[in-house]
Order: sequence, then C-alpha cells, then structure tokens
Amino acid sequence: MFKNHPKGLIPAALSNMGERFGYYIMNAVLVLFLCSKFGLNEETSTLIYSFFYAGIYVLSLVGGYIADKTMNYKGTIISGLLVMTFGYIILSIPVLATEGNTSWLLTVTCVALFLIAFGNGLFKGNLQAIVGQLYDNPKYSSQRDSGFQIFYVFINIGGVLAPFVAPLLRSWWLNANSMSYNASFPAMCHEYLSLTDSMNEENMNNLYALATQVGHQGGDIAEFCTKYLDVFNTG
Repeated sequence: MFKNHPKGLIPAALSNMGERFGYYIMNAVLVLFLCSKFGLNEETSTLIYSFFYAGIYVLSLVGGYIADKTMNYKGTIISGLLVMTFGYIILSIPVLATEGNTSWLLTVTCVALFLIAFGNGLFKGNLQAIVGQLYDNPKYSSQRDSGFQIFYVFINIGGVLAPFVAPLLRSWWLNANSMSYNASFPAMCHEYLSLTDSMNEENMNNLYALATQVGHQGGDIAEFCTKYLDVFNTG
C-alpha cells in the first residue's frame, strides 16, 4: 500500500489517526465527564463543550499563521503534539471533585481543554500541508492523490475506533471495581451528596434502586456515592 510513496507518509498518517482517535473519544465523553465529575447541569457542560470545539477550529488559524511565519511546519506540528499531550495528561489526573476544590479543579480542566484545542490547532492543518509537501518531489508527484487517500483512510480508522473503545474501557474499569454503568446515577450521586437529608423520599428510593443496580451491596449510601463518582471519573 505504501509502495512508491515517501517514507514520511506513514508517521504522518499514524499521527493523524491518533489525534482523531483522541478527538472522537473526547467528542463522545466530554459532556458526560463534566456532568459526572463536577455535577454540572447539561446546559453548562454543553456550553464548555461548544467553546472547546469552536476553539479547535479557530485555533487552527493561529497554528497555520505561526507555521507560515516561522516556515517551520515540522516544529509547529511537534509542538502541537506536545501541547495536546500535556493537556490530556492534566485532564486525566484522577482528583475527586468536592465542594472545597470544585472551583479550581474546573478551572484546571478548562485550561487542559484549551491546551488540547491549541495543540490541535498547531498540529492538524499543518500536518496536511506537510503531506502535500512530501509530494512536491517529482519522484512522488504522480502518487499525490493516492497518498492523500491513504492519509484520510487512517484518519477514518481513528475516528471509527474511538466510539467503540470508549464504552469498552468504561465498562471494563467499572467491572474491575465491582460496579456497572448507569448514565443517570452520577447526577443522582451529586444531588444526594449536596442535599443529603433534604432529598425527597421518591428521589431517595430511586437512588437506592439505582445504587443496587450499579453495585451497592449495603452500607453507607453516601460513602458508595462518593466511591462511585471517584471510580467512574478516574475511569
């Protein structure tokens, strides 16, 4: 498949496949993550989500401008990968959100999202430019169209795999901690922990019923809710 193509096509295709894999996993879980970790309502989580994805496209203009000004496309791409990686690392640090740390932890999370968006802006558009430059060599110029086809096949592979991998990892992690997944349970945990004795009887009954379904085997329900949120968001 790569015969008669420049050697740089393989790392470029794999890099973009990895970036798309991360992008579409974020696309699938970001709102759920913000709601479950911080107890945010869907409107607030969706607003953060919207700014994040708008930033990815707007910052691509900044990335292109930097690369054009410096004429260092490779350096800009590598910088983008490093910035993105740093953002993902910050986002993955498993700190349990509590009333005492939610403000600064949410701020750090938004900074991490900005780093991912900025790194993406430095990386994505410039990588396509690099692939095009590989085929400026007369030796490979006749293979330009097939080269971009291969490049975009790898992008699609990364995008297709991500939505399947995310729920598999989530289920595996919860099962490893003797728990199971329920989309509405994290919100109920936050509601209970914030209201405690003020929660009405109907919601308490729903909480206990769901808790039993996801792994609660008796004992302090508040302790289980805290543990579930910690395990779920760490995953």
